[in-house]
Amino acid sequence: MRKSSIPKSKTLRKEAEELLSKKVERSIAQLSETEIYKLLHDLEVQQLELKLKNEELIRTKKRAVAATEKYTELYDFAPLGYFTLSDSGEILELNLGAAQMLGIERSNLKNKLFSIFVSPKSNPIFNLFFEKVFGSKTKETCEITLVNADNTSVFVNLTGIVPKNQNQCLITAIDVTEEKLSEAIFMDIIEKNPMSIQILNMEGFALQANLAHTKLFGVQPPSGYSVLKDTQLLNQGFGELFEQIKRGEVVFFPDSYYNDRDVDPSFPDSPVWVKAIGFTLNDHNGSPERIVLMHENITERKHAEALLNDIIEKNPMSIQIVDKDGYTLHGNPAYSLSLIHISEPTRQ
Repeated sequence: MRKSSIPKSKTLRKEAEELLSKKVERSIAQLSETEIYKLLHDLEVQQLELKLKNEELIRTKKRAVAATEKYTELYDFAPLGYFTLSDSGEILELNLGAAQMLGIERSNLKNKLFSIFVSPKSNPIFNLFFEKVFGSKTKETCEITLVNADNTSVFVNLTGIVPKNQNQCLITAIDVTEEKLSEAIFMDIIEKNPMSIQILNMEGFALQANLAHTKLFGVQPPSGYSVLKDTQLLNQGFGELFEQIKRGEVVFFPDSYYNDRDVDPSFPDSPVWVKAIGFTLNDHNGSPERIVLMHENITERKHAEALLNDIIEKNPMSIQIVDKDGYTLHGNPAYSLSLIHISEPTRQ
């Protein structure tokens, strides 16, 4: 049976206290009354100083805790997704926004490879982005499609950077799915629209045209062709109308005749009559960024009008066209002739 004894540390403490007590008794005995009062004052000052420092430490700790909680709230509840990835692509940290994008509990995502959530089509884009982030050590961006737990596509803009002297990267993910879907709907409206739609940059060079445009004009514009510098259109007085569009105005063009062959002799001879409207698409600051031209094919209407006019003009019967108030708008040659006969004096 082991003998019970006081732990060594407690024994040493007791011995130290006894020695200090004897030392203090001897020292105090040698001090004058004034020196003792000064010593007591210094001890009180030190005690108060320690108390103030302790209170400041407590306040500092509270501020640090509050700042940490605030940072955690900002990090977790930000509308963006934040990922911290290792240099091998594993998810080390992520916020709630990132977990919601992927539709999986945050705890189940740590140490998973981020690339398993990247769509096959976007994999080459992400791999190049990831390579550049660690290779350049500067901020890199890309746009990819993620596939979440519900097998739903999530379109995101990624921004990544590697903190100094670290083997991990910080990635910010912005969900742009709604914008992408809106763009897809917009593009669908353009492609399926029965009216010809052409989108130009501000210099008049074609960026996009729908099927109706190709069908109407029969060809794609040649490289280096600017609608705003087309001599056919400028000769019809459209130069000022183009300037109005560039200033952000909506312009309704007068009926105009157009033939592709006048642009390029190798193009087919396909004369058309069109009614057009022009306006701009603006950037996020409200400044004109692109020009939209919409064309309606009125060739048949123009041919019908010409035929009707020919019938009226060549008709042997007098034809007079008047407005609602009875004022003459037009009369054919037979009508004009009838007026001459009416105005001739009767022979006696």
